[in-house]
Amino acid sequence: MIDCITKEIQNCLSNRDQIAFRTIYFGGGTPSLLDEFELNSLLDKISQYVNWSDVQEFTFEANPDDIYGNKLKLWRQLGVNRLSIGVQSFVQEELVWMNRIHDSNQARTAILQAQDQGIDNLSIDLIYGLIHAQPSSLAYNLSIMNDLSVPHFSAYALTIEENTKLAYDIKKGQSLPPDENFQINQFDEILDFCFENHFEDYEISNYAKKGFRSLHNSNYWNGSMYFGFGPSAHSFVDGIRYESLKNNALYMNAVESGLDTRQAEEMTDDTRWNEHIMLRLRTKDGLNTEPLNGSPHYGSLLNNLNQLVDDGYLLREGEVFRFTRKGKYIADHLVSELFV
Repeated sequence: MIDCITKEIQNCLSNRDQIAFRTIYFGGGTPSLLDEFELNSLLDKISQYVNWSDVQEFTFEANPDDIYGNKLKLWRQLGVNRLSIGVQSFVQEELVWMNRIHDSNQARTAILQAQDQGIDNLSIDLIYGLIHAQPSSLAYNLSIMNDLSVPHFSAYALTIEENTKLAYDIKKGQSLPPDENFQINQFDEILDFCFENHFEDYEISNYAKKGFRSLHNSNYWNGSMYFGFGPSAHSFVDGIRYESLKNNALYMNAVESGLDTRQAEEMTDDTRWNEHIMLRLRTKDGLNTEPLNGSPHYGSLLNNLNQLVDDGYLLREGEVFRFTRKGKYIADHLVSELFV
């Protein structure tokens, strides 16, 4: 797999002019499983196309049970300056319910050990609105995170994915579905916590202390170009969106056969328009409609946005529209209503 990823990097970048990459992100799975030789193989190939003096943020995704002294030292030596840790919860019962391998003590220890190694730019993932969760558990999770001086977190409401055991159990009446009102109340709790503790809600699911916004994720939301390598990786290059083969074996066979692993996603003017609106409205910076003036959809979009302002779902400042708290509760629904 490592050989195939390095070959894909070469195939995609060797014929391009030098690109000033500002961020590198190892994620989309469990890169913390890689050993020193495997990581060096990838970084040696990346270094052929990356000027490291341009790189401001090098993020590594890791599970708490993979984070310990020797690995942290290795990552630091390789240039990693940001960790995204899949904590999900500091409540042991919730971790068991989610079938997580790590326990609550490992989650705390992983953060402390990373900080001991000089990695203070940390992010953790939290899941809220769990079925059977205690009402006080979210406050507990946020308090532990705050006590540990974690400067960035992502919080996602529990969603039910098709073809999962939980979806099957709910369908069979063996489990309750998530409580929507409970999830809204917990989302409110997150926003209150952020206001009281000086976290910026810079994207609907992402929150950061001043100076700790994720540069890499901000590239997605700003519509910047990015390259993704490996199975299931996504790229956005020269205005075209790509998705790599998801199946590991098919991906490796394609690389070894000299075939393109990526499939271009058809992007019409309408899909670009919809995506632009969706991404901008999710962020604190909001949707600036001035650059859209002149589009055939501009008039109807402006009418719809102003109606959402009148309904209390959006705020308007000049030509910029942002969600109110009321709007954030049903942001996905509201955005879909603006699509053409």
